Amino acid sequence: MPKFYSELQNAALENLSSDPANVPAGRIIRNTTDGKVKISNGTAYKNVILNDGNAIIGTSGTAASNVRLHRGAAEVLQFVPGSDATAEGTLATTLAQTSSQVENYDTGSLPTAGNAGRLLFDSTTTQLKLDNGSAIKVIGPSPTTTKGDLIVNNGSADIRLAVGTNTNILTADSAETSGLKWIAAPSLVTLPTQQKFTTGSGTYTTPANCRYIKIRMIGGGGSGAGGGIPAPTSGTAGNATTFDTLSAGGGSAGNASGGSGGAGGTNTFSGVGLSLQGGMGAPGPVYLGGSINGGGGGGNGGSGFFGGAGAGGHISNVGQNAAANSGGGGGGGGHSSSGVSIMYGGSGGGSGGYIEALINGPSATYSYAVGAAQTTVGSGTTAGANGGQGAAGIIIVEEYY
Repeated sequence: MPKFYSELQNAALENLSSDPANVPAGRIIRNTTDGKVKISNGTAYKNVILNDGNAIIGTSGTAASNVRLHRGAAEVLQFVPGSDATAEGTLATTLAQTSSQVENYDTGSLPTAGNAGRLLFDSTTTQLKLDNGSAIKVIGPSPTTTKGDLIVNNGSADIRLAVGTNTNILTADSAETSGLKWIAAPSLVTLPTQQKFTTGSGTYTTPANCRYIKIRMIGGGGSGAGGGIPAPTSGTAGNATTFDTLSAGGGSAGNASGGSGGAGGTNTFSGVGLSLQGGMGAPGPVYLGGSINGGGGGGNGGSGFFGGAGAGGHISNVGQNAAANSGGGGGGGGHSSSGVSIMYGGSGGGSGGYIEALINGPSATYSYAVGAAQTTVGSGTTAGANGGQGAAGIIIVEEYY
């Protein structure tokens, strides 16, 4: 067939009042009755475009099964049923539904990121995802299912963190899939606790979550000397109290026969805190010049940080024992009138030394020993009485959280 190359001017489609019976494929006509341009598909004539310029999808311009692209208003396009008679330039109220399907994959089959703007549906997590060009990100629906749920990222995707129990708080935990977990809220204030050791030795165990401990400790007191004539005996020194490397010394013994009172215990201490030497016992009085009306008393024991010293014995009475676990010294023994030229009151024993120490970040355990009471006292002789016992020491551990 010859080919013609020329300019077609003033050409017009074939105008017919009705669709012809002859339907050779490709034939184009214009139906002057309904004003539509149509093309034959070899079986029937199909609409190409309405006479108002609207695109039609379907077999007929007004068929309810058709969809028409409708210019509803400025910059607004709508798909409306072919039967919708809304004029161009006006928004239609009855819109046709259109549907399409996003690419569907399970989580393990999602394509590699790199096609920005690509929409994907993850059938495993039932989430809509978007390729942003460098990663596949969740855009919906939310993974949450319950009131109070949170959305968190596990390093590769947003996941659900179920709401916690009432009053729980959220804390970071790298071992969790989400990097977070709910825990019971800690007490805002934990009051200090305390342990006391009044006898013996052993191992102190630091409580869990303890931030620092405060140690208060005193050594045992020395016992008092006996009173009388001609040669009463001295008391016995007190025992040291120890906690790890700390040592609160025991008080010295009260001296007999007019000797000095027992010296207070001295300490071994380093670190943060306080170290005090124990109190000294009072010396035993010496009575000269023959008969003394009624007799004389012994010296008082030394008083330590907690007090509790034993009083000297009056006339022929024994020296008083120091108060339990005060670390005080025992009192010296007294004596009665004997008509001799010289008589002695027993001297008081010294008190134990005192230590107060702070230990930050304490170790799990510490060894300790409490200075025992000194029960071996100075003996009184003729017309005299025994001295009093020195008190045991004590360890008080205050625990702060």
